[in-house]
Amino acid sequence: MKADAHRRHAESLERAIALASPDPTTSVAIIEIAWGAAYHWISYGCIQKYQQHRDKHQGLTAYLVGLGEHRLAQWWRNFEDVRQAGFYGNQIGESEVQEALDLLGRIRTWATI
Repeated sequence: MKADAHRRHAESLERAIALASPDPTTSVAIIEIAWGAAYHWISYGCIQKYQQHRDKHQGLTAYLVGLGEHRLAQWWRNFEDVRQAGFYGNQIGESEVQEALDLLGRIRTWATI
């Protein structure tokens, strides 16, 4: 996928988050959608900055560390933890949703500056 397609996917997912946000019963979905948007922003940013990206999320942390993007790699690790705790462990609430949205914002900013 090319950079512009990753950006369009990320923006589309962010619009879906905006539609779901008012309903607290959508917490798991919001985190999943935010995680997907973050992946697409990372792909977009890597293409813009390094002219390459990883086509899947497995191994993404190591890939980012290899690029020297240690802070971004940590954000992705944190996102994975929040996502897995909510999706598989039912450990989700308002603070986890806010953490996911904050991480998404940081990742989007990284990708677009």
